[in-house]
Amino acid sequence: MLFFMLFFYHIGIYSMNAQVFTVSGQIVDSTNNRTISHANIYELSNKKGVSTDINGKFEIRLKQTDKFRFEISHIEYKKCSFSIDIHRDTTLIIALLPQIINLEDITITSYSGIKNVSKTQFGAKQINEIPALAGEKDILKALQLSPGVLSGNEGTVGLSVRGGGEDQNLYLIDNMPIYSPSHLLGFFSTFNPDIIQQTELVRAGIPANYGGKLSSVINIQAAEPSYKKIQGNISLGLISAKAYAEIPIIKNKSGLMISARRSYFDLLSSIQAVMTDADDLKKIGFFDMDIKYQHTFDPKNILSLQYLYSNDYYYNLFGDNEREYKDKSGIDWANQTLFVNYKHIAEKYGTMSILAGINDYNYNYLNENYNGEGTLENGYQKTSSIKDYVIKSAWSYNINQQIDFVAGVSYTFHQTVPQNLLIMNVQKSQITESSNEVAVFSQFNFNLKNKDILSFGLRQNIYLHDSVADFPIEPRFSYIKAISKFSTIKISLSRNIQFVHRVEDFSTGLPTELWYIANNRLKYEESYQSSIELNHAITKFNINIGAAIYYKWMNNLVEHGNYYADLPLPEGIDNHLTEGGGNGRTYGLELFCNKPYGNLTYSLNYLISKSERKFPNINNADWYPSSTDRLHNFNTTISYKLNEKLLFTLAWIYSTGKPITVPEGRYYTMNENETTRYFIGDRNNYRLADYHRLDLSVQYKKIKRHGTSTLEFGLYNAYNRKNPYSIDFEDEKILVEGSVVKTGKVIIKQYSLFPIIPSISYKRNF
Repeated sequence: MLFFMLFFYHIGIYSMNAQVFTVSGQIVDSTNNRTISHANIYELSNKKGVSTDINGKFEIRLKQTDKFRFEISHIEYKKCSFSIDIHRDTTLIIALLPQIINLEDITITSYSGIKNVSKTQFGAKQINEIPALAGEKDILKALQLSPGVLSGNEGTVGLSVRGGGEDQNLYLIDNMPIYSPSHLLGFFSTFNPDIIQQTELVRAGIPANYGGKLSSVINIQAAEPSYKKIQGNISLGLISAKAYAEIPIIKNKSGLMISARRSYFDLLSSIQAVMTDADDLKKIGFFDMDIKYQHTFDPKNILSLQYLYSNDYYYNLFGDNEREYKDKSGIDWANQTLFVNYKHIAEKYGTMSILAGINDYNYNYLNENYNGEGTLENGYQKTSSIKDYVIKSAWSYNINQQIDFVAGVSYTFHQTVPQNLLIMNVQKSQITESSNEVAVFSQFNFNLKNKDILSFGLRQNIYLHDSVADFPIEPRFSYIKAISKFSTIKISLSRNIQFVHRVEDFSTGLPTELWYIANNRLKYEESYQSSIELNHAITKFNINIGAAIYYKWMNNLVEHGNYYADLPLPEGIDNHLTEGGGNGRTYGLELFCNKPYGNLTYSLNYLISKSERKFPNINNADWYPSSTDRLHNFNTTISYKLNEKLLFTLAWIYSTGKPITVPEGRYYTMNENETTRYFIGDRNNYRLADYHRLDLSVQYKKIKRHGTSTLEFGLYNAYNRKNPYSIDFEDEKILVEGSVVKTGKVIIKQYSLFPIIPSISYKRNF
């Protein structure tokens, strides 16, 4: 790595002696100061151009000329042209004006660059066009409509990318990692769509500056607050109400962004229980809040402070109405993150960024029984949590138009409580662990003269735990070849390492999870992925088509053992025994076709895949289908914009049923805490029915004097398909001589969550 640093340093010195200047900066929207990604910057004298990154930033090296002539363009903004004298390295902030155009009149006549088919990007516009569940739109649901991505269960936002587990995706918001970003048992993500400016999903050829997960990177860029004027919106739907505001603090220098969202399921269920005199009551709800303060000292130095909080609860309250206190069982979980970002643009030496933050995630399961006087008669509580202290620093530099690189270091201190058990409010057992994770990385990208792109990187990890010290290295490689003006092929190879394990129990109802870090018994997970991807643009019809073949091998996976119990016991055998040392293999073929521009837009994605697991002490050490195994997966989204006011959208999803594990036996332990225990035989020995549904929506937008208003009507699961969410087991009972007796047989019941659901929501921008 030192050799490369010295080599590129000497190239940079040579370029400066040859009167080559670096022009860097940022492209922003003139109306709200938000950054614009994928804008094109072209200098006519040098005949060189670049595009802005996801943060709207660019950097271009130009030879000295009498006057530099720039053209700035973006498909959603008016073209900007200007001339400027430059005699040294310079930083520019360029503002573009939005424009309304008919994209059907645009015909692409030349190849504008190589498309990365393994990368999916979503902006606020794409999120706005997907149908919503009960009026709520979600970025992760939008990503589920991407090639190679599978959804979790009915209604959930969990993502399985190319056969990987839901916990194997790296979720970042403004480069800060977070865990389990879900609301309402996973129906929505914790990312309020109002705060999202751009989202990027990378599922192959992951750069070396990203690490810690095996399958993908989901990089979410939060909106930047306005420095000029107050703006925002309020929204009302069937599930929640939310508000969003951007407030300038120091004009043209700093601003504050505030977003809050709260559901009112709990209020509605309480009203319903009172009106129907019901003995049972469901308390379901969520709340999230996002606060971001950003200050620009000058165009070269930007500081932001951000706080995110989300909390969910799902409880069943039982008991007759004569009792003041009701029995309570259910789950709650909370995620809060506080972090600071600092960026410095050093004209001669690239861009430096520093991040420091804390992320705290807690999951809690509760089961309590009260008497009429409110005294706790029986109850237990089990929790699992993980807290990370994170520091990251990265340096990016464009040596010239052909070479750029990113290098840096990151440090994470993990604190985990895989299991904390309280019985009758008395702590019975607690497991705590901590570890240190350090990574040094460098990523180099070469833009070759024939428009090919060669990228390679290395990520060196240092992992220190009380019982282990590991130093795994992660090589990353990708090569994008331009076959013709309109076709590309991409080859990628990579190794990825993951030091945190998320283990789900065998509950087929409410989701439960335990968090472990790598130790001497559960080694770090690793994956090796190779893929070949093709992409072709049919410019006459503004259509992109493509295909990808991938194969992924995984080691040291973690699963539950062959025994499971509803209630963890501190004495005897640990009923949450985990099995490590598992292998995984997944492979598949992705096909896609999309038309991204015009009044009529659509995307069609098909995936045929296989995902399997094998553990030494599970399933007789034979291969079995993983919980993410789906043979067929197809989805399509079609949108038609009748005019500037009316937008019609249709989405249809189909996938093969999800494999689940049905226990083969059960028995009871007789002690102070009688517990039902299960024996798990063949793993994932039952498959739920196939999943499919149709969603429809109509948006009506009206431009008002001080903003816009949007009224949306939606229909979720339009043909009322009873898709499986979970199954449960009940003892078969019969009536014998007036008495109910058990037959000894077990009945399996399937539960569905969402029938056909009409929705209406109203959003007012100001």
